[in-house]
Amino acid sequence: MTILDFTGNICYDSLLKPPVPVGDYKTRFSGITKEKLKGVTKNLKEVQADILKMISAKDIIVGHSLDNDLTVLHLEHRRVVDTSFVFPHQ
Repeated sequence: MTILDFTGNICYDSLLKPPVPVGDYKTRFSGITKEKLKGVTKNLKEVQADILKMISAKDIIVGHSLDNDLTVLHLEHRRVVDTSFVFPHQ
């Protein structure tokens, strides 16, 4: 999970331990490998808590395919600009 501020600076960057064994890391797209996850102990609840400390209901979240990211994180946010809809591509 990486979050950038409005100037492009990283303000949060953390890997999280999957709750179940990973069958396909989709490394080509994610950059994640089995080796990169070795030693990672942060779980979903911890990442959720970190994010909720940083983002308020007044914030606007901008990103690509955020619907998927928010679904996986079990988070809901009303002020989202999803660039996959704004700038669609094949």
